[in-house]
Amino acid sequence: MAGFTAPKILWIRRNWPDVYARAAHLLVTKDFIRYRLTGDVVSEMSDASGTLLLDVRERRWADDIIDELGIARSLLPALVEGNEVTGRVHAAAAAWTGLVEGTPVVAGAGDNAAAAVGLGALDPGVVTLSIGTSGVIFAPLDRYPSVVDGRLHVFCHALPGRWHLMSVTMAAGGSLHWFRDVIAPLLPVQGDAGYEWLTERAGRAAPGAGGVVFLPYLSGERTPHADPNARGVFYGLHMSTGLDQMARAVLEGVAFSQRQGLDLMREAGAATTVARGAGGGLSSPLWRQILADALGVGLQLAGPGMGAARGAAILGGLAVGLYSTPEVGMDWDAEPIQAPKKEGALALEAPFRIYSALYPRLQPVFDAPTAPALFGSVHD
Repeated sequence: MAGFTAPKILWIRRNWPDVYARAAHLLVTKDFIRYRLTGDVVSEMSDASGTLLLDVRERRWADDIIDELGIARSLLPALVEGNEVTGRVHAAAAAWTGLVEGTPVVAGAGDNAAAAVGLGALDPGVVTLSIGTSGVIFAPLDRYPSVVDGRLHVFCHALPGRWHLMSVTMAAGGSLHWFRDVIAPLLPVQGDAGYEWLTERAGRAAPGAGGVVFLPYLSGERTPHADPNARGVFYGLHMSTGLDQMARAVLEGVAFSQRQGLDLMREAGAATTVARGAGGGLSSPLWRQILADALGVGLQLAGPGMGAARGAAILGGLAVGLYSTPEVGMDWDAEPIQAPKKEGALALEAPFRIYSALYPRLQPVFDAPTAPALFGSVHD
């Protein structure tokens, strides 16, 4: 995964050797802020999982990988669980920020793990679905999986003794954003109102988008292909295709990408009884229904603020003894579930099969020597 930390470290060492030589610590962003607040060099398991330097099963740094890459072990921070106090705000940081000196600073979590805590996705059965710029499905596990094939991320969760599977669509809401910007001169409204107008037009098209299938690989792809050279595609355009069908195809293509990730999770043994959703894309009732139909699982839409910030607050409360359990403040049984509709699910099966067949046939084109010239190099 070129976007993860270890390749970036190697890039810096190769291209900015003087910077690398002066480095005292290697920290992700939140852990750098922690260092400035407390003076402590500490990280936690969920963010460390994304460095590619962690033994995720054993929840410790992977010394064999670190040695193979020639990274000094002294550069890496100490590791703790997400619900542990890692230090306290020192006097200088209090003066800079206005925080109270001595305030405890808690390990916290990466964005998706924190969101899962905020949405109550802690034990198998509940998954989270996020449609922001990217799209993420997050499935908690109570043990490390017996089979890991690399198409899914397997990370540590933010709490001890838990892991999770994660699939990522690089351009989920980003695909609709791109489509809105491309056709902006045709829109009767501008800005965020353009999303509502587009989804209203998409609702005029029947499920299956008139045979048009969209591959949302506008930023390459992560799950299930891990291919930075993959590119977006409209397939099945014909003389009867209109804006309605193309807009719906974008929504369905993102849903199909999420379906591929969820299918892999099911194959790996993850339970999926309900998906709790967050992210701007899920504000559209139409898109929520398309996702429910494509995934075959009911969706619960979280209210405002029910995400990563809430999860971080829960981890803080656990660390200082304010809470005894992460299941605080929400009665999910009272939240409505948007269930799949049989007719919609049936109508999406044929286009999903076409969607699934397209990448294997196009992958040689994406990887062809002329692909950077045709599509723009992802390596520049």
